[in-house]
Amino acid sequence: MDVITTAIYCGLPQNGNWYVALTGDGTDAFSMKLTSPLIAGSNYILTFYDHGCGSPYSTGPCPVQIGTSATNNSMGTIVGTMPVPNPGIWTQRTLVFTAPPNANYITIQLVGGGLQNWTQVDNFVISQQSLPIELTSFMVFRDNDYNHLEWTTASELNNDYFDLENSTDGMQFKHLATINGSGNSTELRMYTYNDYFPINGTITTVFVRLITMEFFIFTYCLKSE
Repeated sequence: MDVITTAIYCGLPQNGNWYVALTGDGTDAFSMKLTSPLIAGSNYILTFYDHGCGSPYSTGPCPVQIGTSATNNSMGTIVGTMPVPNPGIWTQRTLVFTAPPNANYITIQLVGGGLQNWTQVDNFVISQQSLPIELTSFMVFRDNDYNHLEWTTASELNNDYFDLENSTDGMQFKHLATINGSGNSTELRMYTYNDYFPINGTITTVFVRLITMEFFIFTYCLKSE
């Protein structure tokens, strides 16, 4: 692994004054210690730039592989492998992944190739992925021959629509309706829908599922009395 500070070797950095150059097949790797461990089960977005180095310095670039680990210089859990870099061009990459337990480090290596295969990387940024909505309530009321669904949001981010589904077993769901979201909002929003799915003597439980465009799912179990 080399830290490059000159434009002579495979071009200028993507940002700043230096970048990291790696050789293939795991012969090089480096770890970046996170300021705080990732929250296991939460989604994160990692962005960075890669750059393929070609002749005469390299026989060709190799894909970047990303792992998270509890200790330094360990790939730990592989969370993503990116496409082969473009020779001579800095390309921004975006990886969305779910954090495994004990993720204290992000580790980078190359897949395939060998000592004559070089890829440069630069400008790593990681952030926690936000849910598209802040759901404050989701309620279902039985009213004669239908179920009244009501939910509220405190904020919405690029929320195009909600899908409503129902089920009698909590596993096989059927589509009920699509309700337009508010796009971007920081105000309290209320939504309602009447579900005329019948509850009778043979059906004692109905599950209702609310899904946003970003696949945030909330399930409510309604039992008849």
